[in-house]
Amino acid sequence: MVYMELQCLINEKDTQYIVLGTLLGENKKISSVVTLL
Repeated sequence: MVYMELQCLINEKDTQYIVLGTLLGENKKISSVVTLL
């Protein structure tokens, strides 16, 4: 049971990091587009 709960927590953290990474990646794309303009 504890293992499953830990797994859920880890998965949630991974999802948050993926979302953060995606947002950061989008920001970099946007800023590079802005610099091109």
